[in-house]
Amino acid sequence: MRYPQPRDVDLPVNKHWGRENEFEFTQRIIEIFYEIYYAHPGQTVAIVTHGRAIGTILREVLHMPMGENFRIAAADTSIHHFVLGPNRTVIRSLNNAEHLKMFI
Repeated sequence: MRYPQPRDVDLPVNKHWGRENEFEFTQRIIEIFYEIYYAHPGQTVAIVTHGRAIGTILREVLHMPMGENFRIAAADTSIHHFVLGPNRTVIRSLNNAEHLKMFI
């Protein structure tokens, strides 16, 4: 009651509590992703980031919709392996957390 959630909190263009909106976040992450991709043609690259950024990259790679109502879950420290080429994308594995089994 003291801090009610804004009615438009789920809209991708909404800014609340001083953070960037979903469109701004997506644009920033995808721009950085392609900077890395084009700077390393034909090379294997590991990008280490948090789940929201991983989901954003996967949505881009898989040509899926952007927005608060559609997210791809990424477990903490999960590995997503794909090969991105100019004409096709090959998914090797998604959300792999095998390396964590010894801790469970």
